[in-house]
Amino acid sequence: MPQPAPGQYAAIVHRLWPALVALLGIAPGVLLVMEVWQVDPDGVSPTSGKWPTWDFTNLWAGGVLASAGRLDTLFDPAAYTAWLRALLSPRIEEHEWSYPPTMLLLGLPLARLPLIPGYLVWTVGTLALLWTAMRWGGLSIAVAAATILSPAMFHNMALGQNGALTAALFVGALLLAHRRPVVAGILMGLLIVKPHLGLLLPVCVIAQRNWRALIAAGLTVLAMIGLTVLLLGVDVWLLFFQHTGPKMRAILEAPWPTGFQISSITLFLSVRALGAPVALAYAIQGVAALACIALTWRAWRMKDADPHARLALTAALTLLASPYGYSYDMLAFTAGVAAVMARDGWRVSPLLALAWLWPGLTHNATYHFLPSSPPVIAAAAWLAWRRLQPAILAPARVAS
Repeated sequence: MPQPAPGQYAAIVHRLWPALVALLGIAPGVLLVMEVWQVDPDGVSPTSGKWPTWDFTNLWAGGVLASAGRLDTLFDPAAYTAWLRALLSPRIEEHEWSYPPTMLLLGLPLARLPLIPGYLVWTVGTLALLWTAMRWGGLSIAVAAATILSPAMFHNMALGQNGALTAALFVGALLLAHRRPVVAGILMGLLIVKPHLGLLLPVCVIAQRNWRALIAAGLTVLAMIGLTVLLLGVDVWLLFFQHTGPKMRAILEAPWPTGFQISSITLFLSVRALGAPVALAYAIQGVAALACIALTWRAWRMKDADPHARLALTAALTLLASPYGYSYDMLAFTAGVAAVMARDGWRVSPLLALAWLWPGLTHNATYHFLPSSPPVIAAAAWLAWRRLQPAILAPARVAS
């Protein structure tokens, strides 16, 4: 029987490479979800050492306490943890409310459900929102599937995290900015639930002089803040600035290593892990943020730039610009990477493959070595920037 020539082996590997990358992301992700949801008699997952709905538990519990008028308990970490232990399991680790009060607008309706059904509604519902945002924004079914079946999504599903919701808002806002500026602005404004993920969005719309989107975003933010005051009172914001703000800053500035830092992906953390003092880490992060703003401005001033490459670039620069961010915030980045892969005809380069797989690898890399996400994110940003080069080289093609 004739043997394939060496060139034929290369062609076979080339055809199978995208499927292999997908398998490397999907199989461990499925196993992770299964392992996290195998709990002991106390309801704790031996894999994570936590209640399996860990992140969603905060959202649900916040809604329960807010509905009962117990904001003092919610914003007091010791009282909040004690309440959760009495309600769910005495082995629950310390919890703290870490979101702006606008997130309670999502927790209030979910609190009407028991915890596990609420988790299922949240997970399926936010996944459906992300799929809808991608398809409505013009991404193909293949790109949407590559995002939904990514390591980033499995990590979100495993603990009921909010990355699918924020990715839906981010992706929808950027892809609809031209066609539906008011809708895009509303989506941008809704990101007030996690404002650091919308850090560069005003730069995008101002660069294009998209005033309708900017005004819609501003009005949405004001409406969200007003609604929290109407439903929960002004004290909810006073408690947030008095308790949550300082607590989250302390977590951000904690010496390396601490538990929360294993999931962190920021340049600030990487610099801190190398021994830099807090002031120097902030200075370096500030310089990086200014560079990200400048690149975002340049990309969004291009009239005919590839919207998918621009999505990938903006998502990557957003992660690099903020000192605060975690692996579950990488779903919009994953969608952008998948969109670039599709533009390349699914000829997946090793660097793009690594970027797509990275949300599933970053925890081990950080735990066993050092925080390594910024170089991977920056490399993906560079690849996306290169796909904007034809527009960059056309000097007169700037948005009016």
